Amino acid sequence: MNLRGRTGATVLAITRTHGGVLVPTADERLRAGDVLAVAGTHEAIEAARAALLDHRYGFSRAQRKVVIALYSRSVTPDLPSDLQSAVAQRYELRRVLGRGGMATVYLAYDGKHRREVALKVLLPGLAAFLGVERFLKEIQIAAGLTHPHILALHDSGEAGGFLYYVMPYLEGGSLRQRLAGGRRLRIGEALAIAAPVADALSYAHRMGVFHRDIKPENVLFSQGHPIVADFGIAKAISTAGGANLTRTGFPVGTPGYMSPEQAAGLTDLDERTDVYSLAVVIYEMVVGEVPGRWPTEEAVRTGRFLEASAVHRTRLTEVGSGAEAALVRGLAIRHDQRAPTPAALIDDLTGAGGPRRRYSGGEVQEIVKRATELEVGERRDDDRRRRGPGGRSGHRARHRPRGSGLAPPVGRRVGRLGSASHPVEPLDRRSDADRGRAHRRRRGPRERVLGHGR
Repeated sequence: MNLRGRTGATVLAITRTHGGVLVPTADERLRAGDVLAVAGTHEAIEAARAALLDHRYGFSRAQRKVVIALYSRSVTPDLPSDLQSAVAQRYELRRVLGRGGMATVYLAYDGKHRREVALKVLLPGLAAFLGVERFLKEIQIAAGLTHPHILALHDSGEAGGFLYYVMPYLEGGSLRQRLAGGRRLRIGEALAIAAPVADALSYAHRMGVFHRDIKPENVLFSQGHPIVADFGIAKAISTAGGANLTRTGFPVGTPGYMSPEQAAGLTDLDERTDVYSLAVVIYEMVVGEVPGRWPTEEAVRTGRFLEASAVHRTRLTEVGSGAEAALVRGLAIRHDQRAPTPAALIDDLTGAGGPRRRYSGGEVQEIVKRATELEVGERRDDDRRRRGPGGRSGHRARHRPRGSGLAPPVGRRVGRLGSASHPVEPLDRRSDADRGRAHRRRRGPRERVLGHGR
């Protein structure tokens, strides 16, 4: 589409109508009429957006960024007029934010509270099979959830035959946008996102609510913090629709992220269906793609994705065998083989639920050495306290009480025995008096002082 050569106000004029921000234009100016003339269809709008990004128009990168932001606010995509009329008393629709298998999300302005919101409208074909009252009743359960990582539900209702619910509008984008183009995250980054999501899921599970549609599109970000959206909506739809929903062919959940039991149409689901979906999301974050197939019984037994492609195998190796085993367990076909809760899945991935660390021989010796030195110091302090201010100093504190089994510091011990392989000397079983006399007289070989030459 050629947008050049028309008459009309320049882009500079558009900026002046939006807060007085002045954007320098190139010699070959894009006309405001060009933008406003293509506001009829999505295809034309996308063509205009591409034209704005085109380097031929001479805008710098910063200029293009400002122009597109202003353009997005000044151009209204095609919105259903009947929907706009139905919600006009409370909300002003501005543009489409996204479309899914069950609903379309619009950016809207809440005139009552003077704020931008995300208004999600169920598809007309789906709404026709749902009982309005029952759907609204079920969705109120989700509205009762209060958690820092769960997106709140502001409002819900029916207008002109449309079923909708309203949520806060978050400008931080979604996890899907962060993973665009197959971008991968390091395991630490992935767990930093997954852990708050798991915490939100665990809270909802305790409240008796299961999400049933965990996917990157439903993980949003507010000031960098992950927020779970659409909580309990899939449950509300499936409960309200009943048997009618199955006949419509509408998927309750998202293929590729649904657990095997959910994909099979079972309705008696528990928290492990969300565990499966969360494991898929974590897998996608670190590998760049969803698993594509369910792990076999042997894969669960060995803790490895035995049928992973060569590309996936390379990336799983980078993640580490422990994390891979945790993901295999989270994605098990049989729900009784999975991690029982989202928190357990995160524990498996972080190693909190795994075996304790095994220390090397050198580490063990260093630990024993340090513990021995601490014990010797404590014993000397005890001896000084027992003697009191008037007691002798520098003599008995250097010797061990009879039968104490306390060894002297390792450095002295090794030097006198001549080998680090014998760190503990035989116990000195002489009486305190004998040891004191021997020490005061300073006679005989050095070994006699230590009790070897009796």
